[in-house]
Amino acid sequence: SWILGRLVTAGWDDVLLILPYVILSAAAIFVHRRLLDALTLGEDEVTSLGIPVRRVRLIVVVAATLGTAAVVAVAGTIAFVGIIVPHAIRLLIGRSYRVVIPLSMLFGAAFLVLADAGARTVVAPAELPIGVITAFLGAPVVCDLDLSVASGEWLALIGPNGAGKTTILRAIARLVPFRGAISIGSRAVTELSSREVARQVAVLVQEPQMPVGMTVSQYVLLGRAPHLGYLGKESARDRGIVRDVVRRLSMEELASRPLDRLSGGERQRAAIARALAQQAPVLLIDEPTSSLDVGRQQSVLELIDQLRREQELTVIAAMHELTLAGQYADRLALLVDGRLAAVGPAAEVLTERAITEHYRAQVRVIHMNGSGTAVVPVRS
Repeated sequence: SWILGRLVTAGWDDVLLILPYVILSAAAIFVHRRLLDALTLGEDEVTSLGIPVRRVRLIVVVAATLGTAAVVAVAGTIAFVGIIVPHAIRLLIGRSYRVVIPLSMLFGAAFLVLADAGARTVVAPAELPIGVITAFLGAPVVCDLDLSVASGEWLALIGPNGAGKTTILRAIARLVPFRGAISIGSRAVTELSSREVARQVAVLVQEPQMPVGMTVSQYVLLGRAPHLGYLGKESARDRGIVRDVVRRLSMEELASRPLDRLSGGERQRAAIARALAQQAPVLLIDEPTSSLDVGRQQSVLELIDQLRREQELTVIAAMHELTLAGQYADRLALLVDGRLAAVGPAAEVLTERAITEHYRAQVRVIHMNGSGTAVVPVRS
């Protein structure tokens, strides 16, 4: 077992003893700094990029534990206090680990040198308690589903809250376990690696994580992760693709702006840009208009439809607004309690009887020639 060291008694022999472990730990974390940037997006988003989340976490946690244990064995619990260094650096320069990790190593070493001087001349360090607990629970919510989506088609998943719309999207992206078969083209997603799935399917979640301090260009560049090696670096071609996506979405003026300084509509466009940077033929979208006003809702959906037609994207979207679903989607799939209640064009699925039965709502359905279908709530 590790013996808790003390700075006041540590010498060069002790440093040389732990040096290989510290170098190994630092090297493992340093080469994973690009992937650590991606991990700030949230588990679903980073998994949808084809990044092996569990492997990266395991390597980083083991490396960090090894390095920390080695340093604590010599320096004592003052090494734990050194955790404030990366936090302080993130507050000053943002959360890009490409920059934070090298600076943390540099300033962390300087911190321990200063702590060593203080420990030898002023006071010995005290112990600090540390603990971590994690848990995960899940349950099946979708049953007996049989759907096919043509290339270039827009399919809207509609239904009351809890019907299973988001679960279907997550299953297609292989973010949740499922029984049965889900195929993209002629290949089952279970036959594909997570990276191969990410090259075929881009995911736009309902509330994308926007890392503080990261610029729009850096965020969009994360969309190239499925096309890079495990520890690969972005090429000039990858950066060119990002510039092209940013230009196509008219975001040139926002490219260098931090994500936390974007408006709601701008954040949504940045998330769409990151998904497009994956260059996947299938785009999964969860509630693309949530928290947006009417004007921004139309703007976002028009943009998605335009990109779908230009790039022949297949769009599968979970949509809460029935009128918007009826106006933009080629077909609608109505889900109720995890089962498929109806599927077809808006005029066939969005009927007053079906909405009254499944949504428990009084509505009037208006079929507009050439403009889709509108659902208007009425007072009973």
